[in-house]
Amino acid sequence: MKRKTANTLHEMFELQVKQRPQKIAAIFGRQSISYAQLNQRANQLAHYLRTLGVTAETQVALCMNRSIDFLIAIMAILKAGGAYIPLDPSSPEERLLLILHEGSTSILITTSEWKRKLSRYQGKTLVFNEEEEFRKQSPDNPQSVTSPHHLAYIIYTSGSTGKPKGVLIEHEGVVNYAEWFADFCSLNTQQLVDFSSNPSFDFALTTSLVPLTIGLTVVICEDKVKKDPGLYLNYLVTSQVNFIKLTPSYFRVLLHQLKMKCWPLHHLQKIMLAGESLAASDCAAWLSFYPKHRLFNEYGPTETSVAVCLYQIDSKNISRLGANVPIGMLVPNCQSYLLDETGLPVAEGETGELYLGGCCLARGYLNNKTLTERYFIKDPFNNAPNARLYKTGDLCRRLPKGELECIGRIDHQIKIRGFRVEPAEIEHCLAAHHQLKSAVVITADGYRKEKILVAYYILKDKNQAVSDNELRQYLKLYLPDFMIPSCFVSMESFPLNANDKLDTFALPAPSFTPTIGQVAPQTPLEKIIAEIWSEELGIKPIGIHDDFFDLGGHSLSAARIITTINHALGKEISLQNFYQKPTIAAVASLLDQLQEVRQQTDINTETYKDKSQLPLSDFQFTLWLSNTFESKAKKLNVCARERVQGMLDLEKLNAALALIIRKHETLCYRVFSFRPVQSLQKNRPPEIAVKNLASLSEKESEIVLETSFNELRALYPWPKNQPLIMVRLFYLKGRNTEIQLCMPHIISDHVSPAILLADLSNFYLSAQSPSLDRDTRYREYIFKEQAYIQTYFNRDLMFWEDYLEDASLFTFPAEYVVANMKKRKTPYSTYTEISQEALQNLRLFCAHNHISLNDGLSSVLLLALRNCCGYKLNAHSSICITKVKSTRDDHKYDKTIGCFLELELIKAQINKQSTLNSVCKQVHESIMTTSPYQKCSNLVKLASIGTFREPKKIKEYGVKLLTWLYSCLFPTLQLNRKILNCCGRLSSFKGNNFLININMHSDFLISERESTSLFGLKTQNVNNYQYDLLEVDNFLDICFLRMADNRPHMAISANLTTDFRERLAKEILRIMKEDTKQYYPKDQSMFCA
Repeated sequence: MKRKTANTLHEMFELQVKQRPQKIAAIFGRQSISYAQLNQRANQLAHYLRTLGVTAETQVALCMNRSIDFLIAIMAILKAGGAYIPLDPSSPEERLLLILHEGSTSILITTSEWKRKLSRYQGKTLVFNEEEEFRKQSPDNPQSVTSPHHLAYIIYTSGSTGKPKGVLIEHEGVVNYAEWFADFCSLNTQQLVDFSSNPSFDFALTTSLVPLTIGLTVVICEDKVKKDPGLYLNYLVTSQVNFIKLTPSYFRVLLHQLKMKCWPLHHLQKIMLAGESLAASDCAAWLSFYPKHRLFNEYGPTETSVAVCLYQIDSKNISRLGANVPIGMLVPNCQSYLLDETGLPVAEGETGELYLGGCCLARGYLNNKTLTERYFIKDPFNNAPNARLYKTGDLCRRLPKGELECIGRIDHQIKIRGFRVEPAEIEHCLAAHHQLKSAVVITADGYRKEKILVAYYILKDKNQAVSDNELRQYLKLYLPDFMIPSCFVSMESFPLNANDKLDTFALPAPSFTPTIGQVAPQTPLEKIIAEIWSEELGIKPIGIHDDFFDLGGHSLSAARIITTINHALGKEISLQNFYQKPTIAAVASLLDQLQEVRQQTDINTETYKDKSQLPLSDFQFTLWLSNTFESKAKKLNVCARERVQGMLDLEKLNAALALIIRKHETLCYRVFSFRPVQSLQKNRPPEIAVKNLASLSEKESEIVLETSFNELRALYPWPKNQPLIMVRLFYLKGRNTEIQLCMPHIISDHVSPAILLADLSNFYLSAQSPSLDRDTRYREYIFKEQAYIQTYFNRDLMFWEDYLEDASLFTFPAEYVVANMKKRKTPYSTYTEISQEALQNLRLFCAHNHISLNDGLSSVLLLALRNCCGYKLNAHSSICITKVKSTRDDHKYDKTIGCFLELELIKAQINKQSTLNSVCKQVHESIMTTSPYQKCSNLVKLASIGTFREPKKIKEYGVKLLTWLYSCLFPTLQLNRKILNCCGRLSSFKGNNFLININMHSDFLISERESTSLFGLKTQNVNNYQYDLLEVDNFLDICFLRMADNRPHMAISANLTTDFRERLAKEILRIMKEDTKQYYPKDQSMFCA
């Protein structure tokens, strides 16, 4: 690890400001701030703090929610020379005052939201959002007065003496962590980091202060979003963050949510997990959903400057792990020793207490010399005068490769949901209750093997009982929520062992006693909710008026319950609503008022598993109509080519291909030209066409390969009685081999080739023929989709006809439209490279507006069309565009070949006054409004556009004839007849009216392609781009993808003049690069326009 020039945290930040002043430093909702602006604001506050006497080692308390102002305040305190003390605003007032009075804190920075709660504080209070004085100060960097050994911050943790203890952390340790962190996690300055952790714990430094010292962008998550796992997953999708840090407890909550619904976390790359032991099974479950994600297990007590160990988990090493994930290897400039009870090193592989040393160590504990000397001891293995070791209390052993594995604790300190808890602090609080004589707090395994706190107490007067709820409310005055016991047990005396010490093993197991007058669930809904609660809490019976939190529930179990209820009942109750009245009766009442959230209709597998003739999926039906009735349309195939460094064995490859046909049922379908059905047929494996090009030069070979690939793309019709896959093999000069694959688009999507190649490679390398289960999941998908569309057809049709009544197709000026383009042999498509600056600006803009990049591109396109057509717009006020969207929402389809696609339709108004921001809001609102109805048939949605429903444009005769033919010839295809009844309107699709479609490939944002291997050989980069743009008149198709040079491109295809297509491309790029900038802050306000 190379040491950088800066020695303190704020100097590291100032170095980033100098290198990238205009880069966005932080985003919070619609607010953003650049590095230069954050630096100027922090400088102003720092100068003001200097006037209040802040210098090196001055303690400044900070009580604020996560926000941009919070980051400014931290940086200002450091620049002034002070050490900040982060306080949790949600903590009880008494606890906050105890911390403030314990040290020499003379200044408190807070906001108007919390100043009343802290009104009893006697020092100087600076209300950040009301203070005007500091805004008059100089925006220049103040002269630094700190060195690496000055204090940076003080973090308070649970204390065994009955009150929290402050840990003193110096700059040197955190600077060392920040430099190592960026290197180990391979972070680059283009990445977005999610800041959603509680900032009063050092856990949060990884995603708040540290990213600003290494040039990243911090995306701040609202507290209410983080508390609701569904909202948080949606935030991860829309914010496009690349790095998150979670506790393993919250990680498990997200896993529970993912089992109900899979989320497209394509931008997320790295997940750091810290705060408690991490189960390997949880990591394996996550990687089964997202195999490309990299997980990190981080370890480090607060006393060691955030963290000192890290272990990486990915799909390659997960199978080698035991029950818990190791804590890994040490951070540079830190030392570790495993010592026995006498202070001597244990033998290799034996368990010992972990002692840590090096620059990571804290100075000690605030105002507690005794505790500091107990835990920070002289290093007996180092002769340096100030060398120390920290006694962690963690039992560990060293694995053969040098990684550390944590086994347990030697004391009573515990972790609850990632928070460090000393039971003695809770016991001290309980003992102060006027009705209690004494109390003991221990941990126990909850129903789901999660650690819970259990309090045992003895009453002063056994005739004056105290309720669990009363004790819980009393503790909430002094302790944070994670320190409130789940169960309370009254005892006459505590059991003792032979040494007259408390025998914790003899304490009775906690149990729930039904409340007096408990009312049992009566209605079917109440019984369902009670069963879900019982499953989560492990308690029976539960009354309809029992409080969830009084039963031992907590924030994470509440999140799991909400997920389960919503999935089981098809409703959408929010976590916020649940918190307002967490009883079964209240939840049931609320659910009765909510409309049902429609889910895919479950079907009996017996109805489809043995059928040899299947309907087409909705997207297949759309493609089939295009192939059958649009003779001029370019026929679509999905192709792939891979080149490996080595010679492939043809015999082994043929055997592997035979296994592919046995496994993937989809490849054995036959799609009929004049019937919208597909049948299963028995096919021989296709013959691999082989060509030896070893004698040709590289240039000559490339011409042959490109010609072959283009032939595959244009192949139509498909040969009869052949599997729907074609394979070609080319032996090249230098003992290299290229393999080319082709499948019809009607049975595959852009994910399918990767699935096929992975299976082909695995079968090729297999020593023996594997036992195969036939993959029939695509037919299951088709029947589920059909059942859903059939069930909600009339309701969806009514919605879309109402919603799109004022909508129209986009009408291009006549001078831009080219008739008979095929006859003129004019190319339909234009390709334009997208600069990194334009792409980055749009990404940041989308993050600001909490929309996906796909939606942002849709907004840019609509505005570009308006600008390029000189405001010559339709009479109708709303314009429709469609987006191709993957329907692989369920992870069980991840390895299934099939056409998992749908068209998402959105509408927006565009006029002379439209701006990118206003169009963006409309696109977002359209998606929110239509999302429950997007599963409707693609063609029905299109046919509902107002333009098509004008009576004079509907060819009634053609519609009736087509529907009559289908009724007579194919009476089983009732759904297709329904769709065609609507789709006949599309025959009016003429003139200058254009359908507009946007398609963003899954690899569009992947700037660095990982090196891969196939068939046990290393792959080489080849032009694997899919020229799959539709060449259909009156259809504008815009595709965002990466070309063979790995650079992002935009491809535009339509029967429009080449000059206009090029002008449209330039305007799209200009908006992406320039128009997005106007929403970045230009002054101190930090608010987007």
